[in-house]
Amino acid sequence: MLSDWLMWVWVTIMIFAVTLGGMVMQAAGYQMGVVQQEAQEVAIYEGQYGGYDINAANSIERFTQQENLSSGQVKVNVSPPGAPVPYGTEVTAHLSVPFKFQLGTWITPFTVNLTGSGRSVSVYTPGVTPDTTYETPI
Repeated sequence: MLSDWLMWVWVTIMIFAVTLGGMVMQAAGYQMGVVQQEAQEVAIYEGQYGGYDINAANSIERFTQQENLSSGQVKVNVSPPGAPVPYGTEVTAHLSVPFKFQLGTWITPFTVNLTGSGRSVSVYTPGVTPDTTYETPI
């Protein structure tokens, strides 16, 4: 009789632990997707204008506001350096964003750096591509 009760408690605890772990993984997966999407968006702007420009910077600004981050928390690395780069050159963007994991009072909050990478190809053509202002990533 006691062993049946202990088994029921053990199964209940295991179900709770698996559910809690699934919730944490779902939150992490969602945030990783958000960071990856932003990195790809920056790379698309790089490809469109031949480098990191005001449009990519505005995209990062919107991202930081939506995610309640300060601009200094988001690290952006783009390559190749210098802008604009010629037509056909591969451009990449790498983002690193701190993400605070917290689930009620059960788990001590901790921060993990989530990264995302985006790639594109420059279609910048002098005289054809609209003028833009190039910037240095934050």
